[in-house]
Amino acid sequence: MIGSNGQNGQPRGRQKDLEDLAAMLSAALTLWIMGYTWDAYFDMLLRYLEARVSAEVAYVVTLATYVLGVGIAYKAFKIVLGAILVGTLLNTMRGGSPFGVLGF
Repeated sequence: MIGSNGQNGQPRGRQKDLEDLAAMLSAALTLWIMGYTWDAYFDMLLRYLEARVSAEVAYVVTLATYVLGVGIAYKAFKIVLGAILVGTLLNTMRGGSPFGVLGF
C-alpha cells in the first residue's frame, strides 16, 4: 500500500490498534487464568484440610488464608499504584502529559 508506514502494507494507526487489541486480549487471558488458578488453589486447600480436620476448622483456615492473600495483594496493589501516580506526577512536572502512563 502506498504511503503506509506499518508492516504488511497497513497504515501505522491500524497496526497500532491491532497491537493494542492483542495486548488487551493477552491481559484478559492472563487475568482469566489467574482467577481460575486462585479459585482452584483455595478449592484444593479446602478439600485437603477437610480430609484431615473437621469441615468447620478447614473452612475457617481456608478463609483465613484467603484473607491473608487478599491483604498481601492489596499491599502490592498500593505499591504499584503509588509508583504509577508518582511517575505521572513527575512526568507532569517536567511538562509532559499527565496521561503519559496511558500512552497519550
